[in-house]
Amino acid sequence: GGKAANLGEVSNRVNLPVPPGFAVTAYACLYFLEKSRLMPFIQEQLKNLDVNQTEELMAVCQAIQGRIMAADPSADLAAALKEAAEELNTKHGGHLRLAVRSSATSEDGEASFAGQHTTVLNVTSANLVAAYKEVVASTFSPRAVFYRRRKGYSDQDVVMSVVCIAIVDAQVSGVMYTVDPNDPQRPVMLISGLWGLAAYAVEGSAAMDFFVVDKLSSALVHQDIVEQTAQLRVKPEGGVHEIP
Repeated sequence: GGKAANLGEVSNRVNLPVPPGFAVTAYACLYFLEKSRLMPFIQEQLKNLDVNQTEELMAVCQAIQGRIMAADPSADLAAALKEAAEELNTKHGGHLRLAVRSSATSEDGEASFAGQHTTVLNVTSANLVAAYKEVVASTFSPRAVFYRRRKGYSDQDVVMSVVCIAIVDAQVSGVMYTVDPNDPQRPVMLISGLWGLAAYAVEGSAAMDFFVVDKLSSALVHQDIVEQTAQLRVKPEGGVHEIP
């Protein structure tokens, strides 16, 4: 998938720091669905689906996602996931927690698929398989199916690769645009930031501080500071929670 490939390029070719991790290929997803004998069921469910019929869309997607979450990956796929996680854990000093993220084919291309697929945060090796299945299942969420049909993609165009990367227990997170999308010639960077993990920033579900920085001088051109009352942080036992 594009997200995993780009992280690899940034790390291996540009030599900028990215969290260590590994990619579970799109082929692994097809292998999982075929070995679990889910492909015929999924194809039959989606064949005559009218995505504009909300109740039908919800029912079909719920049925597909339920089957995926109930399925057991083959022993070799489960072993490969465990082996990759253990190797990463050993290499980076133990107690590694993962962010398990979608990196579907066609994602981050002409259509961004932003917010359509699932990310599972602070995953331990014990629940990596469940997190993997949750991300794969999100390929068939009502929003994702509706979005790709409206964008002209067939269901076969989008196969879920999954990227598993070390989670950063961030005190502060944000999103930075190195080009102003509204005025590409303007020599500024746009930065939005908040306390805690980045999920609220990516979802747009929390107010964020906003900064405009001059590219040439690094001078602060503009800032908006907002009141923030809660933040998302990792839990020691796995998962995340909201704290003041």
